[in-house]
Amino acid sequence: MLHFQFRHLPTILELVKTEGLEEAEAREVEMMDLFTEETMWNQAQSMVQELWREVSECAKNLIIWYAKEAREKFGASDHGYGAISSRARAMWPYQLVTSIYKALQSRYQASFSIETSAMVQEIHVENSDPTPYLVCTSRGNATHAVHATDVYASNSIPGLKGKIFPVHAHMSAQAAEGPSENPSGSRSWTIGKKGYEYITQRSGSLQVRWRNYAR
Repeated sequence: MLHFQFRHLPTILELVKTEGLEEAEAREVEMMDLFTEETMWNQAQSMVQELWREVSECAKNLIIWYAKEAREKFGASDHGYGAISSRARAMWPYQLVTSIYKALQSRYQASFSIETSAMVQEIHVENSDPTPYLVCTSRGNATHAVHATDVYASNSIPGLKGKIFPVHAHMSAQAAEGPSENPSGSRSWTIGKKGYEYITQRSGSLQVRWRNYAR
């Protein structure tokens, strides 16, 4: 599963490049997790060390930076216990999906349509290599499925209700100041305490996008 998750990152970048989906703003970034709470910092270090031991090929880009190193490398404040950096990808998911829809509608005008509010009722395993699943919905059946994740999974698949829960999040776009005033779009930050704040640069823009999560 871990190898599969890592494989989808370059696949998305390749898709965006091949199909010319610039609106999705998909790009590779340097990701930094900054920790301002000691318990979370200790837990994060243990998790990274476990990844190094168990699946080193998936954790080769993870680097632990202690407090002094994080201040010197990333300009972290004195309140931080340390940071963990890695290579990651960032994109605008809504624009990615709508750009794909637009391309499909343009390419297959006679045969492509979007069916909304199609609740999944049953999923059957078929004896077919090209299309191993038959998805039965309230609007008809499908043999090709793209699985929705996060909050939408439990809405589309009744069996997941009570197992996957949505997260209430907030986002805003703000003008960057100081060292990030002219962002290249190649850096993202996560600041962890009780919840966490996620910040990412947008390429070629003075805007920085924030998403604040609380448990």
